[in-house]
Amino acid sequence: HILTFSMGLIAIGYFLVSVSPTFGLILASLALASAGTALWHPPALGLLAQRFPQKRGLFISLHRSTGNIGDWLGPLIVGGLLAVVGWRWILGGGTPVMLAFAVIIFFLLRNVGGPKIEGVDYGAKIRAQMRDMRESFRGTGMWWIFTVSAVRGMGDRSLLWVIPLYLSDQLELSSFWVGFHVALLAAPGIFAGPMFGAMSDSIGRKPIIVFIMASAVIFPTTMALGGDGPVMTLSVLLFGLFLFSVNSLTQAAAIDVAAAKGLEGTFIGLMWGSNAFFGAMASILAGVIVEYIGWHPAFYFASGLFFLGFLSALALPGEFVKQKSQAE
Repeated sequence: HILTFSMGLIAIGYFLVSVSPTFGLILASLALASAGTALWHPPALGLLAQRFPQKRGLFISLHRSTGNIGDWLGPLIVGGLLAVVGWRWILGGGTPVMLAFAVIIFFLLRNVGGPKIEGVDYGAKIRAQMRDMRESFRGTGMWWIFTVSAVRGMGDRSLLWVIPLYLSDQLELSSFWVGFHVALLAAPGIFAGPMFGAMSDSIGRKPIIVFIMASAVIFPTTMALGGDGPVMTLSVLLFGLFLFSVNSLTQAAAIDVAAAKGLEGTFIGLMWGSNAFFGAMASILAGVIVEYIGWHPAFYFASGLFFLGFLSALALPGEFVKQKSQAE
């Protein structure tokens, strides 16, 4: 039911964006669509974590990977459509498609949670959840998991809008080539994400997270130094290998700890809320940097965030696979 509501909310939000006459109404409509997006992940990832406890890293990464398919095709399609139709028609045209998927999701997954449980004391259940949630943060490394995820999300979210605007405003590339580069951010993750997830199930979350965070430090700087040549394009492509991979692994790591108390959806929701808040702050700060200092410092800002994330990843407990085994 939550997944259906989520998809419907996104559809309505984007439709309202397409018909909004003012910037303020566009922002309000985008907030509605973003709320729908945020509602999707806790039940979806919690369900996957429960159904595939031995391969959480792989299936959570596959969830992100299939999203990358849309992130890859979307910019290419929209970049081409913008040459012939306006952005309002593109946003409004997606609404009936998303509403249709909302109906399909409802019928396919309406019984996925099992029969409805009657006579639940929701007050007592929420109090127990809050107690178990506090206990899950004690001595488990959960704070470091959230820190790595938040810092990584700050860098990712600042770059996701800086890159296309830098390409169009500073390098003056066409809409198609901007879409092409944004697609390069998504395409490598289709295959790299599940690979990293499967590796984390085998050898542990920490070494993979540390490797990805260390690699991500490099590429925003080479994007800034690459100009409009092949170095810039190659940097975007290589950065796409690691985009969103860390968040999938930190989500799996958090669930490794939380699964023993049945808090999979709760912790995914907490992590997405935390990432959204810190990511919004980073995006605003990146905008201030671009406005008053320049484009290149915004890329260096992202590299600095990734370096902080790398240092935080070094502080993670050594082996989350062991915690997963205990939880099961």
